[in-house]
Amino acid sequence: MTALARDRTVVVGLEDLHWADTSTLRVLRHLASHLETGRLLVVCTWRRGARQQVPALAEAAEALARRHAVDLEVSGLSIDDTAALVSEMTGLRDPALVAALHRRTDGNPFFLIEYIRLARDEHADAQQLLDQVLHDQVPATVAAVVDRRIAQLPTSSAEALTAAAVIGREFGLELLAGALRADEDAALDLLEPALDADLIADLGGDRFRFGHALVRDGAYIALPASRRERMHAVVAGLVEASGEAQARAAEIARHWGAAGPRHRRAAHAAAARAGRRAMAAHAPDEAREQYAAALAWHADDPGGTERERFDLLVGYADACRWSTRRLEMHRAIDEAVVLAGGLDAPELVVRAATIATADALWPARSYGEHNDEVIAVIRATLPQLAGDGALRVRALLALAAESYYAAGCAELDALAEEAVATARRTGDGALLVEALMAAAVATTRRSTAPQRRAWVEEALEIAGADERALTNLRALRASILCELGEVARARAELADLTRVARAQKHYFVEMVVLTLSHSWAAMAGDEAGIASTYAELGACFERVSTSHKIDIVRGAALFVPLWDPGAPAPPADEVITYLAEAAIPVAPAAAVMALRKGADEVARAVVEAHGVDLTTDNWFSEFLWSLGAELGLGLGREDIAEQAYQRLAPYAGTCVMSGTSPAHGPVDAYLALAAAAVGATDLATRHADDAWAQMREWRIPQAERWFLDLRERHGF
Repeated sequence: MTALARDRTVVVGLEDLHWADTSTLRVLRHLASHLETGRLLVVCTWRRGARQQVPALAEAAEALARRHAVDLEVSGLSIDDTAALVSEMTGLRDPALVAALHRRTDGNPFFLIEYIRLARDEHADAQQLLDQVLHDQVPATVAAVVDRRIAQLPTSSAEALTAAAVIGREFGLELLAGALRADEDAALDLLEPALDADLIADLGGDRFRFGHALVRDGAYIALPASRRERMHAVVAGLVEASGEAQARAAEIARHWGAAGPRHRRAAHAAAARAGRRAMAAHAPDEAREQYAAALAWHADDPGGTERERFDLLVGYADACRWSTRRLEMHRAIDEAVVLAGGLDAPELVVRAATIATADALWPARSYGEHNDEVIAVIRATLPQLAGDGALRVRALLALAAESYYAAGCAELDALAEEAVATARRTGDGALLVEALMAAAVATTRRSTAPQRRAWVEEALEIAGADERALTNLRALRASILCELGEVARARAELADLTRVARAQKHYFVEMVVLTLSHSWAAMAGDEAGIASTYAELGACFERVSTSHKIDIVRGAALFVPLWDPGAPAPPADEVITYLAEAAIPVAPAAAVMALRKGADEVARAVVEAHGVDLTTDNWFSEFLWSLGAELGLGLGREDIAEQAYQRLAPYAGTCVMSGTSPAHGPVDAYLALAAAAVGATDLATRHADDAWAQMREWRIPQAERWFLDLRERHGF
């Protein structure tokens, strides 16, 4: 080597010297100590902390230091570098996957690459790989490395490490000593070899942390299942007795949950306590997870009662409401209402049923759906509540909400009016706000807009400092103002509402307001507004679980091509998928899109296959009536146009809306189309002039261009 390095540069790379034998390390020490000439670069790597374990490595490192070798402490890859590595090896660009991999491996390149290879070998997609990471599936190569490092520890230290692994990635000396039934000094002595091996780190204050989550997993998996369960039960009991049980409720629930079937009762009780604590701390996502675990463990508890399950369902449903998981909320409410009905407990029926009426901005059930069993239980409960104003108000509102797609308009109106009147008689301002808001939602259809506006504005006057209620009411008012044609006032409030809803983490309101704003931006041709609202909607959709979510997502993507004649029509397969997946009757909208893009025969085929519902009267109906007017003109269907005109005529001078959002332009524009379709040219012209004036007032030039083109083509 000396001879080679005399005339050329020689690079010697030595990896993982912590595994090297003593002879190799002594050769390196000799080389560093005695080679004085030549161009030799030696690059060595070893695991942090290995010098304390391997004397020969310490000697070699000392010899290198005397030659002024550069000592670099190498950390793991950053999250951006992790993303680049995952993308390079798999083509996957999933932020949740990257975050989970980085968190699990601390950016260790070897661990990362082995995870990615495991996914590639098993042809796993992003979700499957994420599941492997989250559910502790460790690549065999990684497990072997971790096992080897742990096996080098003295037996007693390895046992202490496995006990620490049961506690968690971070653990305290006091709790570990209790689990080991040893005093704290003895427990600390047992940890010393693991500290020297860099398997754990001393955080100070008698707190320790595993160097990698995978090291903790390796130690944990080494315990037999029964011993693991017993250790979890011991740790749960120690934490409960520590005086910190309330603050560490989630930790206690985790340990009882892992303690096996014998401790299911303790597990679901602890998880319920953790759920309540999380809700009190305004952490609904964490609460939802705790209650979900409690429900699962309660199902395995032979001594579990129906009343216990009811309480868990209500806690879970309320956490879902606050975390905007409304689909999951409704499933829990349905079960809870039926359980309460079986328990013959009217107050419990009302308690469960009214969770859904809070924060609602539209009927919560999917379009056309209702649960007859739930409706029957609430209806049977009402006669038992004649003497209790508050409970009766809430039962009436719950019945109206659940019956939206099952009852007639007159019945819904009567239920809402009785609820509001009863709330007034109680003199309870908060109850009246609740009743006014829920009544406005339960009676949503075009003809009730003036009454709904009056209810919402009254509620706004008396809501006081209830910020969440105020935000809901403002969102309802903005949409109603659009309906009634007071567009300038409504649009002025939308931007501020988006900011407020986001600050309150009120994502359901944010989604509704953004959808409404996006529709106005599309009709205005506001490219910056279109881009910003759509991007914000994309982020918001990830946080919301509710009926019609897919309709909102796909519908928002169609606003621009619907109003911009230069935008290409969406691909046919996307339209077919939309028609198949949508919960609402969107086929007429697809037909209108085809008409606006010049595909008249496609529009005709869609209408013949799906029809246009002009008889139903609910939150979506006004949009269908407007679509019927345009289709009647474009396809020469006077029958459709005539029905559409009769439906829309009472609302001239206002704006077409789909419930709380989106907006679709002046009613008069569609009245003009319907009148032109049946040959009433003078009438069509009068409506058209009114519509054009409104479009100019509302500043929606893209809609103007669409409408003026139709006027020119059809001569009205």
